[in-house]
Amino acid sequence: MRTYAVTPVGPTAGLIQWLDHAVPLFTLYKRWQLQEAAASAKAAAGAPRKPGKKKGQRARGGRTFNIHARIRAFAPRPFTAPRPAELFHEAIKSALAHAGMTLQTPRSKWPLAALRDTLQQLEHATPPHLLENELWTASVDAPQWWRRQRR
Repeated sequence: MRTYAVTPVGPTAGLIQWLDHAVPLFTLYKRWQLQEAAASAKAAAGAPRKPGKKKGQRARGGRTFNIHARIRAFAPRPFTAPRPAELFHEAIKSALAHAGMTLQTPRSKWPLAALRDTLQQLEHATPPHLLENELWTASVDAPQWWRRQRR
């Protein structure tokens, strides 16, 4: 069994000892979000168009237009992954509204059912094998993956 030093910073919070070569769970989650955003953008872009008669121009209704200018105008903005707290607040906000409350309601008064529903909603939106896939891709071979799984 391994133990770690914890420095208390409050009655319910503390700092855990730094672990070398550790990857924060949010990093894995953010990488998944970025992959999903890239896949969605690629799917939304659809199949590439056939080239026009002149490089960078297309015929449309008897006239030509500059395709590069159109692409720049509708180029997708860089994806910014929402933080877990933002996702939680967005989900709990609708659950609280359903219960007739707002985010300004003290947390001690939030209904347990709203919190449970929010957790289930966030779990459902996250891939079930995110950590397992990371362990698999970071392993050299199957025996190493199995050892990492068993720890």
